[in-house]
Amino acid sequence: MASRLCGSDESGVCKGKRKAGAYASLYKSYGTTLDAVKADDVTVSLVRENKPEGLFQYFKEHNYSISNPYGGIYYIEGRVLFPTQIVVTGELDDGSHIWLGALTGRMKKQNMVRLLESVGRLSGKAEREYADSVLEVSVGANKQVIEELIGDDNMCQALMEIMEPQLLLREKAVKEEGRKEGRQEGRKEGIYGTVSILRKYGHGDLDIKTAIMESYALSEEEAEEYLYKKA
Repeated sequence: MASRLCGSDESGVCKGKRKAGAYASLYKSYGTTLDAVKADDVTVSLVRENKPEGLFQYFKEHNYSISNPYGGIYYIEGRVLFPTQIVVTGELDDGSHIWLGALTGRMKKQNMVRLLESVGRLSGKAEREYADSVLEVSVGANKQVIEELIGDDNMCQALMEIMEPQLLLREKAVKEEGRKEGRQEGRKEGIYGTVSILRKYGHGDLDIKTAIMESYALSEEEAEEYLYKKA
């Protein structure tokens, strides 16, 4: 199954449709033998907060078949390589489609609690792995709701333990980004320091440029920025 959370504009949705189709084709090609992965075993899902009217108009104009068996879920048939569905999270029934609703970036606090409770009831290893993947997306897209849950004294310990792995992953990502920014800033300071010292000892700009290009793997344009811009 190839899923893609599409952008808010129509062009983003169309690009998302093409990319999802490309990912699905790549997945099918990974079979160890010819046609090991059947086309009918692959599903393309596009997830969008609001209904992409422009895309649906395109489908109608080009004679695609569209069915809407459940609120917020549209099946596209006809000139598609793989079975395709469009999920409009803003139209989903919260009670019936808690997992699909988790893919939206506007999840309500009570629905996040229900999602965590659903995860807690899963016992199979594969089920928990799939659930963790959905939870990872949902936690990343609903940071404000997560902060509210963390600060809620009524939030039971069991639900916090379910959410803990995702929170640790998020914390790790934030720390890694901070370290990356720190390394980049340290590198800049080092280059500016090198330029300053070489100038102090009478080296010309051409020699300095050559030196920092070789030492720091800079392009000529990047080296000139360090030469002529202040730190």
